[in-house]
Parts: sequence; structure tokens; C-alpha cells
Amino acid sequence: MKQQDSIPDKIRKARVLKGLSQENVADMLGISTTAYGDIERGKTELSIKRAQDLSKVLDIPVLWEENELSVSPQTDTLLEENKYLKSENLRLEIELKFWKEKFEQQLYLEAYRILQQKQREPIGF
Repeated sequence: MKQQDSIPDKIRKARVLKGLSQENVADMLGISTTAYGDIERGKTELSIKRAQDLSKVLDIPVLWEENELSVSPQTDTLLEENKYLKSENLRLEIELKFWKEKFEQQLYLEAYRILQQKQREPIGF
């Protein structure tokens, strides 16, 4: 059975998947990098306000139930989906580059063919 990640682990994963550094998130939250690092290490209990701010910055659903913070069960699914979409985006960027290069190559060949044809046209008198 897969062990559930802790809330600090889920926060760290969400940050990494968004391509943000701890410094970036700390700046967005208006706190020090050390204070943010303490959140990811589980050394700081999150207030409702801080959890809401993190939720907005990292695009993760955060729930507050019975005086206890939890990251929505959907978070793992969303993080996995985000990871898949990033890899799919990379694949599509590579494919786009391939087709763009192929199109440019074909365009140059066609332009060269047309220029060669024009040079060979007989001059009529």
C-alpha cells in the first residue's frame, strides 16, 4: 500500500511541479525563505490564512476541517495530472520543432526548384 505524503511533502511537490524555488514562493507569500523552508520541513503549523495563501500560490486545494489542515485527496491526482501534462507539453514542443524544421526544409527545396526552373527558361526572341 502506498504511503500518503505528509502535507509539507505535498506542498514541496506542488512547488517543484510549478517550477518554483523556495525563494520564489516565500516572496509570493511575503515571508522569509527560512520561514517558508520551515513550512516544507513541517516545523511550522500553518494558519488558515497561510494555508489559503499557499493554496492560491501553488494551485492546490487545501481543506481546513475540525481545526486540522489537510490537503485535498484530489491533490495527489492533480499533481500527477500536472506532471503528465508537463511531459505531454514537452513531447508536443519536440514534435512541433520537428515539423517546423521539416516544413522549412521543404519550403527551401521548393524555392530552390522554382529558382532553378526560372534560370533554365529559354529567352524568346
